[in-house]
Amino acid sequence: MNKFKADFPAYAARIDAVNARMIDFCKLAKETIYHPDLRGSHSIKDVLPALVPAYRTAYKDLPINNGRLAAVKFEAMKVADPQQAQVLRQNLLNYCKLDTLALVELHQAMLRML
Repeated sequence: MNKFKADFPAYAARIDAVNARMIDFCKLAKETIYHPDLRGSHSIKDVLPALVPAYRTAYKDLPINNGRLAAVKFEAMKVADPQQAQVLRQNLLNYCKLDTLALVELHQAMLRML
C-alpha cells in the first residue's frame, strides 16, 4: 500500500481510509473457522467448497482459476494481439467475478455460523 501511496500522493488520505476498512479473509478464516475439509489451509479456494458446497467445483472449468495464473495472464495482455488480449481480459473478469462472489457467499456462510 505504501508504494501505491507514493505513486499517488494526492490520494494518500483516501488510500489510508480504504485500507483501514480492509479485512484479510485468510487471517479471519484462520482465527475463526475449523472444518476438516480445509486440511490446514484457509485459502478462499479451500474454504469456499467447505462452507458453501454448491461451489465445490466453481473454479475447475475456468481458463484462469487461481491468483498466480491471473497475474501471469494479466502481464501477458501487455504483449498480446488485440484479439488475444480481449480473450484474456474476459477470462480475467470471469475469474475476478467468481472470486468476488465467493467472498460474498463466504460472508453469508460465516454469518449463518454465528
